[in-house]
Amino acid sequence: MGKKIETFEKIERLISDVSSNSIKPGLGRVAKLLKELGNPERRFQAIHVLGTNGKGSTACFIKSILEETGARVALYSSPHIHHFGERLVIGDEPVDSAIWLDKLDEVEKILKKINDRPSFFEVSTAIAFSILAEADVDFAVIEAGLGGRLDATNIVPNVLVSVFTDIAMDHQEFLGDDILSIAKEKFSALRPQGRSCYIGGEASVEDLYITISQRLGNEGHLVVREWEFRLKKMDLAGTVFDIYTPNGPFEDLKVSLKGIHQIRNAANALMAIKLLEKEGTITVSEKDIRKGFLKAKWPGRFDVVEKNGKTIILDGAHNPHGMAALVSSMKNILPNVKPSILFAAMKDKDYAESLKILKEIKGDLFAVSVPGMDRSERPENLVSTASRIGWEGRCEPVDDLQSALIKAMKRNDIILCCGSLYLIDRLYKLL
Repeated sequence: MGKKIETFEKIERLISDVSSNSIKPGLGRVAKLLKELGNPERRFQAIHVLGTNGKGSTACFIKSILEETGARVALYSSPHIHHFGERLVIGDEPVDSAIWLDKLDEVEKILKKINDRPSFFEVSTAIAFSILAEADVDFAVIEAGLGGRLDATNIVPNVLVSVFTDIAMDHQEFLGDDILSIAKEKFSALRPQGRSCYIGGEASVEDLYITISQRLGNEGHLVVREWEFRLKKMDLAGTVFDIYTPNGPFEDLKVSLKGIHQIRNAANALMAIKLLEKEGTITVSEKDIRKGFLKAKWPGRFDVVEKNGKTIILDGAHNPHGMAALVSSMKNILPNVKPSILFAAMKDKDYAESLKILKEIKGDLFAVSVPGMDRSERPENLVSTASRIGWEGRCEPVDDLQSALIKAMKRNDIILCCGSLYLIDRLYKLL
């Protein structure tokens, strides 16, 4: 495993070396690169998953259920947790590093002739699409990176279903300063005469989805208005719930992922599966659905690790909407528990609002920066912000991540680690 990770770390560095350091929304650069590659994005069928929070879990559920039908399914997602190879998985395994290196060599030769170089994500996406075109997959579940309309993944033409997860405030510098502007950017990925589903959210966002869907002749399904779902049980082993549809109930469904928000993600995924079935693309049984949900795994989302008699919860919540879901899960699964909280955040995130939500748990805060990341906010600034908003427990800045983890474990039997997926990545390596 160590050698595999080293190879993928090398691939990540090589892609970074040939890419532009800046993010410039638009499809022109990736379109030019894909044209030079022979337009591989045209040679596979996709389920496109977009939104702010819940994209990865929803995509994972869709992939897992499709595989239970016997389909060969790929998943392209970002960011990764353990290593770059996680971004493109076919079946249970990341695509072999040798295939990535072969395609990267081809892309590198093309980029030498291009002045306006694509970003890291655009280059990664172009290589992934080139691999998928030759992988003989039945479906590719494609998770959008940032936004929708101008996201590199939106260049895929053969989208069977567009799936929209929870939409919230994030990446305002690219998507807009209010929720409707952000939602419009994402819903602009809807396909004329296509099929789609949106889990639902604020009433104004739901209305916008319906309006745009109708204008495009897109068969849009607003999940929260068509189906009901109810929590039955939630603990550290997973979540049990019911989904009620006009065609009958799905009772006692279980996922290993924890949290009330995972019920929404699962319902959204099931709606996407039903739309594929309606199109005649697949035949899916209730057994496929149940097994698919149960088998789905997604790291860094209320992931529980036991170490030295301590329970460590790793969650990549990094914006206020995600933090609210995490706090809700903590209150339901571990009521009245005041854990040690190990927290880091990027400078460009609304960590003040996230900390306001997180303080409801009333644990002691150990603030850190993510090693090797200039974007990571300084621990002193995180503690200052926590104190300003009235954090009730102890707040301590810690310079070293390992020291912070040791301090947090000494203070409490339950440790909650959150604020950044990059933090979760580094903690997995320590654990």
